[in-house]
Amino acid sequence: MTDLAESWFDVTLIEAGAPRTRPHRRALRFRWVWAFLAIVLLVWTVGELGVGTRALVNGSGFAELAKFITASYRPSVSWDLARAVADATLITLAYAVVATALSVFGGLAAGVVTTRARHDNLALSHVGRVLRLLAIPIRGTHEVLWALLLVNVLGINPLVAVIAIALPFGAVSTRVFAELFEAQPREPFESLRASGASQWQAFFYGIFPGAARDLGSYAFYRFECAIRSSAVLGIVGAAGLGQEIFLSALQPNYREMWTFIWPLIALSAAADAISSVVRRSGRSDPGRTARVIRRPTVALGFLFVGAAASWWELRISVPTLWSERTRKEFGFVRDNFLPPDLMTDHLKVLWPAARQTVAISIGSILISLVIAVPLALVTARLPDTGPLRRLVSWLGRVVLLIARAIPPAVWAFLAVLVLFPGPLPATVALGLYNAGVLGRLLAEVFENLDQRPRRALRAAGARSLAASAYSTLPQAAPSFATYSLYRWEVAMRETIVVGVAAAGGIGAHIKQVMAAFAYDKLTASVIVLLAITALVDVLSTTLRRRLLG
Repeated sequence: MTDLAESWFDVTLIEAGAPRTRPHRRALRFRWVWAFLAIVLLVWTVGELGVGTRALVNGSGFAELAKFITASYRPSVSWDLARAVADATLITLAYAVVATALSVFGGLAAGVVTTRARHDNLALSHVGRVLRLLAIPIRGTHEVLWALLLVNVLGINPLVAVIAIALPFGAVSTRVFAELFEAQPREPFESLRASGASQWQAFFYGIFPGAARDLGSYAFYRFECAIRSSAVLGIVGAAGLGQEIFLSALQPNYREMWTFIWPLIALSAAADAISSVVRRSGRSDPGRTARVIRRPTVALGFLFVGAAASWWELRISVPTLWSERTRKEFGFVRDNFLPPDLMTDHLKVLWPAARQTVAISIGSILISLVIAVPLALVTARLPDTGPLRRLVSWLGRVVLLIARAIPPAVWAFLAVLVLFPGPLPATVALGLYNAGVLGRLLAEVFENLDQRPRRALRAAGARSLAASAYSTLPQAAPSFATYSLYRWEVAMRETIVVGVAAAGGIGAHIKQVMAAFAYDKLTASVIVLLAITALVDVLSTTLRRRLLG
């Protein structure tokens, strides 16, 4: 595989007119520097996770893990549980639909304001700059943290789950939508401006139509993510499948856990199927079946109608936001959460937790790549494949679906069965979850690549898997780098969930300060986590630009 950094460095210097010998030597040094830094980072990560310094494996826990796996094909069945499953599934779905609608339509409005594509000189307005800055801490705060804060203000209320998901998802959507607009060709916009149209008219007629299909595709991808987030919020008491799973885990009742896990997997599979159909709409024949949901505007209309029905089902009361009780509880939160405890003694305790958090995020991405890349190779739907390969592809997709459908906190619960509590089980749990997400994304990358090199290798006598590996891996390298670095940013935020369950990183520290009602220390912990997340975000963005040009 061609080294991305070396390739970028060669092209840059050659275009500048430098001799070819010098760029080659510099590129070689550049490659070795990055290799050395990667090895140092890997060694540091392994040390922070405690590998080789303390006992890690709990041998007695394998019997419990076997019981959990065995229970997967013997879930508990009863009329009472069936009703509970139906109610929990409906609540989880309603949370996801309402939160997705709010985040998509809110993110769309903010994306229009914050995009450079709406301006003649590609310069942001003052309002756009402020909104972009505000979106950074909002999207950097995980849904669980938003829920922990909101439940202290609103109490046990459906609004807690909806707002906790909609806020960070809306901030992420704002960034994505703004970049989608900026990725559109400028010629239609400039032609309309030259004809006398205003900036708004030129934007909505020259830029917006080209991005409409991608906007619809991303909206349904957000819906799929919202289902998983709705389940994750069960860890803080939000009703739905996630809460039922965590309550069953406390007993523990593995058969009952699977009674609620299987519907969650089915819900994720349905969302994945709808999302895939919408994403592929641009490459499909408009005369084929399912034409309605292939049109993003109609699909967004269905989302809006579903959100209205879900809003009614959840019986959400907006006046709760400004009720007397809410104002009183907000005063309590203000007085107890602020100012944050940033004293030296507390920061000394936070520092090891922060290091563990970074190590968990790096280790989880490495684990996910080791699992996701080979699975993506065998699960990609490629043309001219035999029935055996199609069967293997289907089985691989099921494995990836289960990996990403099961909440990270549940994976952490399982990891703690066979590993002693700490950063390592948190890393393994997050790695398994992200393997499901990355595997699916990378499989789609393989499917969208030019298949002519693979067919040439097949014609030369190469086996199907070997031909796929040698022809597609070099082409897919840039996308691998992009998705891996992006998932690193996401994993950084998700460390709090697995950290709470597996007793590792800042998540474990937050659990301790919450138990002690030390809210000022909780605020300080969140600030430190946001600072680390922002640094990872900047580093990841820099690396993507450096590697991909």
